[in-house]
Amino acid sequence: MRLGHLFMICICCALSQRAQQPLTFKNREMVRPGPSESVPRLLSERRTSVSRTQWEKTHKRYANHSLMITDSGVLDDPRYAYDVSRTGNSGTPGNVWAFPSLFALYLPKSVRPAADRVLNQWLTSLSDPASPNFIGVQTVRLLKSSWARFSLPSPSPVLTEAPFRLLAIVYRPDLAKLQTGNMICDDEVRFEFGGMNAFGSPDDGMLSIFEIVMPCQTYAAYHERLLGWDALARQELSSAEYRAALARLTGFALRTASKIRLRLNVRKSRNDLPWLMKEYRWQDELGAIAAIPLERNIAVSVFGHADLFNFVNANLPAIRANDYFIPEISSLISIEGRMRKDREPVLCLSDKWPPTEELRVVLSRNNCAGCHTTETGTEFVHISNRAWGSESTLSKFLTGGDPMWVTPHTATVNRSDCAIAPFLQSSHPHYYNDLYRRHLLMDQVRAMPPNEFSIERWNAQVKPLTVGEVH
Repeated sequence: MRLGHLFMICICCALSQRAQQPLTFKNREMVRPGPSESVPRLLSERRTSVSRTQWEKTHKRYANHSLMITDSGVLDDPRYAYDVSRTGNSGTPGNVWAFPSLFALYLPKSVRPAADRVLNQWLTSLSDPASPNFIGVQTVRLLKSSWARFSLPSPSPVLTEAPFRLLAIVYRPDLAKLQTGNMICDDEVRFEFGGMNAFGSPDDGMLSIFEIVMPCQTYAAYHERLLGWDALARQELSSAEYRAALARLTGFALRTASKIRLRLNVRKSRNDLPWLMKEYRWQDELGAIAAIPLERNIAVSVFGHADLFNFVNANLPAIRANDYFIPEISSLISIEGRMRKDREPVLCLSDKWPPTEELRVVLSRNNCAGCHTTETGTEFVHISNRAWGSESTLSKFLTGGDPMWVTPHTATVNRSDCAIAPFLQSSHPHYYNDLYRRHLLMDQVRAMPPNEFSIERWNAQVKPLTVGEVH
């Protein structure tokens, strides 16, 4: 899956020997520490609520207890999850982390009694080339085949028999935004699922994500919610207390969500490298689930096109802040995110474009066409599919470059990676460790209780670590 779209975020710290002022974050990067520094300066006593040594020792625990839960014992727990391929103690479709339960909550209440009919209409549209929902005939045929096997003796797929296995539960406090009236909006809880074939083995061509978006609430409510997730790091994954606490936190998110988004990441066929990402929303006027545009994928034929050039030129600040959508102009947009015709491993711009390497990197990382794999030097899918009883692996984009998850992962893009006459300033490294950044944000929020909250402190301590600042 590519989370967040999914999933494409890291951190960047500007480090220097004289850097005692608040650090600047941008472009999802974190600069590697200098020779005399074992960790980034942001981890000094001054910038964290615990000692540097303690912070390093607990980072991985926070990452996989509170921020990115992938432990198979937790995700396969039949009290909360459901695996249709298992016999016996496999859970129930109504469990809080089960795909059927989440899909039903995704639908309007008035539609839920007809969930199976809605589901089959949607599945049919996924393989219809004339439908905006289209994701590919072979992919959907395989999905429906395994779904039908589990649904027997029903002649058509049944929601309760959905062939999806839970891969990760993700807490995203870094998506929060400070809005008018000092309200904190849009932090998320996510459930990522991997498809399975008719025999229960992982199907690497299909991933789905439910994004549970929290409503605008006071900082006190946001802080309290974050402390609940923070507390998970002090419990054992194997304990009943941990799993019950996680179920309460996810259940609260589902009950209070402002909206639930559903995304699919698929390949048209087993050997098709480009993945397609589409987001689907119930539309009352259609009485059906329909795709909505994800306008980050630049069409193959438009490099140097005047419309796209003018759009980028007029929206540079928004693009640098990762707050942009390419206009819905047929000559500019490719929802399917095809590979470029010149087969460049990264997205490149000619020297006629605004001459900033920063712009090129941002556009390349957000282009859902394989660019970001080379751009970040990491796995295309940030959370791998898995078999029952095993654990998903995470990309180095998320975990950094060492077993302790403390130092960043390094990637270098070379001028030779651009097949056209590109603007690429030089071959220089970029650094990635996204769970590290999210942990830093949790630490900063934890250290600022509601009675000490102010816009100034939020902007100085928390905002630099949010996703909008580092994309």
